[in-house]
Amino acid sequence: MLARVATAVVGIPVLVWVSISTSVWPLRLMILLIGAAMFWEFNSVEGVAKKWWAWTLALVLIIVCLLPVPLIGEIRLDFVFAIAFILLLPFDYILLLDPERPIVTRQFAWLFLPLGLLTWLRSIELTVHSGQNNLPADLGASITDGSVILLLFLCLWAGDTAAFIIGRAFGRRKLAAAISPNKTWEGAIANFVAASVVGFAVGPLFGDDQGSPIGPYLGLGVGAIVGVLGQVGDLYESAWKRRLGVKDSGNLLPGHGGVLDRFDSLLYSAPAVATLFALVRL
Repeated sequence: MLARVATAVVGIPVLVWVSISTSVWPLRLMILLIGAAMFWEFNSVEGVAKKWWAWTLALVLIIVCLLPVPLIGEIRLDFVFAIAFILLLPFDYILLLDPERPIVTRQFAWLFLPLGLLTWLRSIELTVHSGQNNLPADLGASITDGSVILLLFLCLWAGDTAAFIIGRAFGRRKLAAAISPNKTWEGAIANFVAASVVGFAVGPLFGDDQGSPIGPYLGLGVGAIVGVLGQVGDLYESAWKRRLGVKDSGNLLPGHGGVLDRFDSLLYSAPAVATLFALVRL
């Protein structure tokens, strides 16, 4: 427990700093490191960490992360990518969780998932960049696209905390016993409610560079997405680990397991939030 708290004490301030930074590069670096760590853990668990082709795919991730997403006429490529990602995810999950598929196929499927995080990054860069928060002057700071990231993480943390407390105190009905025996319907509902409430309450604190606040209802949308799809991503990663017979994806985060164990909730929810903001900014 001490290691878990220590990791949070270090990690949360770093995330907040990245979110309020006036430069987008700390954010890009964070996404890059998360994606690279995801690949390392996946390759290690699958037993292909030293294969050349595995790191070739990781290099593709790095290149994509650093390349800008252009605008072509009136076509918003970030919006197109986000929609395509959402539509293709179920097919991608089938490929990744099917043990009969060759490892190369599953690796290509896994490449698709961190690219979803990159899609999210590019989307919010082009839709809510250079935003300002609406906090009092003594608490305020310039916020780039990180304002949406911070809102998303606040919803995630609120949902996870509520699910843990309510699930342990009142959980009776199993949500997916074959995948994650400790998860209950009571905890899942608490997750959704808490994430939605926090999104509704915190959304008005942030706004874009045109003075238009994210507002309570768009914040509620972010919270609702996180409350549902965040849990889907969590269950998906649990199914992958159970198929391979491992408890944690890695040990990079003391007390928390691996990076995949901590960021699995973003696999579905992040690109969905990107799509939401792309829609409202059209």
